[in-house]
Amino acid sequence: QALWTFEPTEFVPHLRLKPNEPLQPRAMRTPIWLLDDDQVDVQASVLVNLGPEFPSQPERYERVVEVVSQDVDDAQAGRGRWRRYSAAGLAPVNRPYVQEGDAAGTR
Repeated sequence: QALWTFEPTEFVPHLRLKPNEPLQPRAMRTPIWLLDDDQVDVQASVLVNLGPEFPSQPERYERVVEVVSQDVDDAQAGRGRWRRYSAAGLAPVNRPYVQEGDAAGTR
C-alpha cells in the first residue's frame, strides 16, 4: 500500500498514448504524455527521449531531452543521436548529471 501513497505534490499527472490510439479530449488537459511512437500528433513543447532511436521530427519541439546512461551501448547510441542532431542543424547541449557531493567529471 505504501507504493501508492503520495504527498499532494509528488504525483505528476500523465497519460499513456499507444500507437494508432485516437487522441482523447482528456489528453489535452494532461501535462505529460507517454508515447511508444513519436509519430503521434500531439502538441508538446518538450520531448524526453528514453529510447535508443532518433526522434523522427525533433525540430517540432522547443527542447529535446536525451537521457543517456553510462552503459557502453547506451552511451554509443547517445553519441550517434548527438551526431544526427548536429547534422540536422540542431545545437545539442551536454548537461551531465552530477550527484551532489561528487566532483564534476568524476563518477
